[in-house]
Amino acid sequence: MKNGITGAIALIVTTVIASSALVGQQTQTPPRQQEGKRGVVQQPGQQPGMAETPTLSSILASKIMLENHCEIQIADLAAQRSTNPEVKQYAQMLANKHRELGESLKTMVPPELVTELANPMPMKNDKAQRTVENNQESSRTQGNNIAGAADQRTDRQDRQARTETAGAGNRFDADHVLKHLCEIEKAAAMNNLQSVKEMLNSKSEKEFDMCFLGLQIVAHTQMISCLEAIQNADTHDMDGAGAGQNSLASTIEKTLPSLREHLDKAQSLAKNLETSEKAGR
Repeated sequence: MKNGITGAIALIVTTVIASSALVGQQTQTPPRQQEGKRGVVQQPGQQPGMAETPTLSSILASKIMLENHCEIQIADLAAQRSTNPEVKQYAQMLANKHRELGESLKTMVPPELVTELANPMPMKNDKAQRTVENNQESSRTQGNNIAGAADQRTDRQDRQARTETAGAGNRFDADHVLKHLCEIEKAAAMNNLQSVKEMLNSKSEKEFDMCFLGLQIVAHTQMISCLEAIQNADTHDMDGAGAGQNSLASTIEKTLPSLREHLDKAQSLAKNLETSEKAGR
């Protein structure tokens, strides 16, 4: 139960460290960016329409927003399924508080992420449905082969164009790695959410509450550790994100006390459930 949550959030901390190191290399390059879309910068020589480089602040904020989105989804599920009034109330409180956090992060992340997370993700917890989807995918494969070959040629041309216009090879490589780290983190968070939902949906009414609370203890412990690591890191060069009431640093400072309260409440509820279960034996 704990390994899925721990692994996904451990990837956040690893990615944050890698991202910080890479951005540190970027500061040694000639005068940088022109401001592009929110949370990204456009590099010298970068053509309009090309993929833009995420800033350190947007990378960190995006990671937090992904984990926050997962918390909302799991809390909503618990609010629907739990039959324990205290657990249900706790789940509803979690969902509300984490939605508030999500709103405060919207201005710090690329707008594409906000749009993507606003669309509900379909559950795929039925094997028959997966089989149907796999068959549908197979039927499309043959028709996609010719188009795929054309796309590959286009991709090669795009990569060549990006390489030629990016200038220094090292700079392009660093940007390429940053973008892929962000994509990997997003995929990991969504995979973890899928697995956790499937696990919770497989639990009986009696098992559900304790399983949910255990997940919250692990998730909040890891999230607190992650935010504290960001808070204590030397991130004064986060592309101007350190100033203003709506900055990432300010958001983290306001969020940590609430997360600690959520953790304490989950631990207290889990202890009460365990005591009640022992008394009922």
